[in-house]
Amino acid sequence: MGESWALGRGRAVGDYILGPKIGSGSFAVVWRARHRQHGVEVAVKEIDKKQLNSKIRDGLLKEIAILRQVSHPNIVRLHQAIQTEDKIFLVLEYCSGGDLAAYIQRRGRVSEAVARHFMRQLASGLQVLQENNLIHRDLKPQNLLLSSTDETPVLKIGDFGFARYLMPQGLADTLCGSPLYMAPEIMEDKQYGPKVDLWSVGAILFQLVTGKLPFDGNTHFQLFQNILASNELQFPEDVLMDLHPDCIDLCRSLLRRKPEERLAFEDFFNHRFLAPRISGTAVESHNTADVNLGDDDPLNSSDVHPMKTESMDRGLSFTDTSKVADSFDSIEQEYVLVPANFASMETLFSSLETSLRDNSTTRPPSYRQKMTGKGAAGLMQTRELAVSSICGVESVGSHLSALLSTSQTSTALEDVQETSSSYHFTRLQLLSQYVNALTELAQQKLHEGLHLESFSLELVTLAVWKEALRICNLWVASKTETDTLNTSANEYPSHQKGHMSLNIAEGVDFMKPSSVCSWAEEGFVVAYDRAEEISNSLRDIGDLEMPDAMEIIFQTALASGKSGAVDEVMGHRSGAIASYSRAIMLLTFIMVEAVSLPLNPTFSLPPSDRQRIQRYIMNLRSHLDKSHMAQLTDKPTNESSSK
Repeated sequence: MGESWALGRGRAVGDYILGPKIGSGSFAVVWRARHRQHGVEVAVKEIDKKQLNSKIRDGLLKEIAILRQVSHPNIVRLHQAIQTEDKIFLVLEYCSGGDLAAYIQRRGRVSEAVARHFMRQLASGLQVLQENNLIHRDLKPQNLLLSSTDETPVLKIGDFGFARYLMPQGLADTLCGSPLYMAPEIMEDKQYGPKVDLWSVGAILFQLVTGKLPFDGNTHFQLFQNILASNELQFPEDVLMDLHPDCIDLCRSLLRRKPEERLAFEDFFNHRFLAPRISGTAVESHNTADVNLGDDDPLNSSDVHPMKTESMDRGLSFTDTSKVADSFDSIEQEYVLVPANFASMETLFSSLETSLRDNSTTRPPSYRQKMTGKGAAGLMQTRELAVSSICGVESVGSHLSALLSTSQTSTALEDVQETSSSYHFTRLQLLSQYVNALTELAQQKLHEGLHLESFSLELVTLAVWKEALRICNLWVASKTETDTLNTSANEYPSHQKGHMSLNIAEGVDFMKPSSVCSWAEEGFVVAYDRAEEISNSLRDIGDLEMPDAMEIIFQTALASGKSGAVDEVMGHRSGAIASYSRAIMLLTFIMVEAVSLPLNPTFSLPPSDRQRIQRYIMNLRSHLDKSHMAQLTDKPTNESSSK
């Protein structure tokens, strides 16, 4: 391999042989390395765990778990994460062109066409981070790597997330690093959101087209004072006349001191300066070949191959009900949804009273009247398939086309499905799992002292119980109990019968209408009592805006998914299985059930967000299956070792 490779002392890390050192930081050393079989060059970042406290180490592992889901030509790819007793090795894509800082130092000021080329690629990478609700926080030319030494190489965002954990606690004494590209709100030690990345983008663009930094200073304080003293971004006179107005506008829109006045991400992605030009030499981003360096498991502590995914698009977009937040309060709140139409306390108390009127414990005659279902046959199919997804009967992937179906079919077909015993069985089983998960979450919020959040969740739980009562009504109205039992014995496949032990409602025979109806009625009454007790404690606090229950459920699902990823990396199989299962359950509830519940305000989900959630569920499902397999593999090993 040559003398230079001997500098790495030929150490082997997994399937890689370390070569020369190509970088170092406070807690890490970066080595150039090669795959021992394929010969593919990679960069291996060696992190000393002894230098990291437990909080930083756990946070780093969490970021690694998230980054494994990102695969994009403008983001440095994480191939593997290898953990030993005292080290963490990150196997990263190797970029032979160095970084953008060296490029600028060699070439100086660049043309607008070249600057546009880099900005488009940077925007493309940032868009993926935005879709995953992630903030870089340390964008600078040193962290933007280049695929080659050509004039217009592929730009890749590097060191994402790790800067948060691997940087020294204090700022550098000299301004050779991040402070020159750092947003003023970070300098002020204020809470900040994702727009800090846009300030950094503006500083990089300004440096590309002028050859100079937008603001400088001999000290950190002086730099900040210069930013405060600037009312409008000033360009060098010898450069200003050569710049297109769109370029000037983009720089000034990005480098606004107040985040609320700064350009929004969507406006940046669609800015005129980044639009294709009829003339000029602007170069589009191009993809690079992905080399398979191991097995195909998407999340493994020793072999990682990121899956191409659009993931969650800055959270969920709730049509007429809520919208995505444009900024985050802090990096800890990576996924934030801001409801547009909060229900007032008066509305929610009214909803609670309506629930009681509609479902009396004395079983009024109206309870036995047949009700018209809201959903279409396509939605019914989705619900039935979701049961299989959660119970593990079939792979989620095989249901993709059905789950994404939004077609409306005739009422007659809907009635046929709603009178099917199999339909009643699967729907009620699924609803029992939903109410269990929602009740657990509501109680968790109550124990945390979050009464408003708990009350909002309890109202959603009541809506699910009402749906269960409606299904019971349809079942009883469609057949006699004897006919249903005789039919169900033939209707339910053997694999469905095998999963009856998964019923969360213990002691309930889901094949027997009378048993299920009693369970649903009792469950509704208990849920109503809980909600009424909470509401009594809230009556004196005024007409407040209530938290959005769907946002709470969505946040909890994402937190559970990330927790499962951390547990999987750490080898905690049972914890990973529990967290992944909970995340799948809650996301399925949002995608499948919530859109048909009689909520106030009505909850709706655009098709694009529905598809993103489905892809996320599929990804979680693959990790859940893998964790199950790993747990089964571990058992024989543990048994043999105990002997």
